[in-house]
Amino acid sequence: MWKVKVQAKKPFMLSFAEAYDPLWEARIYKDGKLVEKVKSIQLYSVINGFWINETGNLEIVIRYKPHWFEIGLLISATTFIGCITYLFYDWRREKGDGWALKVQNSDRGHLRKWSIQAMVRE
Repeated sequence: MWKVKVQAKKPFMLSFAEAYDPLWEARIYKDGKLVEKVKSIQLYSVINGFWINETGNLEIVIRYKPHWFEIGLLISATTFIGCITYLFYDWRREKGDGWALKVQNSDRGHLRKWSIQAMVRE
């Protein structure tokens, strides 16, 4: 992630000397508020460029949007939370806790109901 502060009198092209990739994005902030998001365009066949239409005192944040990384992070976090929840449940069940036993019995009741409905459909 890169941050650039610019005082622009007219629209301009911001060149960014990193290897071109369409996942680079520039976010333009004016007075601390997000004004525009600009996608990267290819300059000189190898680097990134961003056409900035805004003028005045701008703060531009250039960042790489790794789409698959964010999805993978979400899946991993969900799996981690599920594992911790199961370990907590199993620990409470081993201690004979009433809450865990109630959850266990309600799950069995739902499973019985689903298996009976499946048999009736057949």
